[in-house]
Amino acid sequence: MESNGILIPQNVTVEIGLFDYKRDMETMMGVEGADKNYYYFLKKIFELNKDVAVVENKKTIFPKVEVEIPNDIDRRYKVLSLFTNIQVV
Repeated sequence: MESNGILIPQNVTVEIGLFDYKRDMETMMGVEGADKNYYYFLKKIFELNKDVAVVENKKTIFPKVEVEIPNDIDRRYKVLSLFTNIQVV
């Protein structure tokens, strides 16, 4: 690797969503159909890969993100959560 190089996975994404712990527990216990909607996706808030990484003055720059939570969401989604996916090939 070059002296000024950085090593990152092929792709890292972070999504924000509302989480239903009860439904997730049912998924882990093998309840049929529970894995289909244990979280409510709101927005992808972060992505990092070699194509989108911007480095200025040795600092990585990320844009600000705003997320709106709709008023009509099912009440069982009680926890705001971040979901991280890391792709390594």
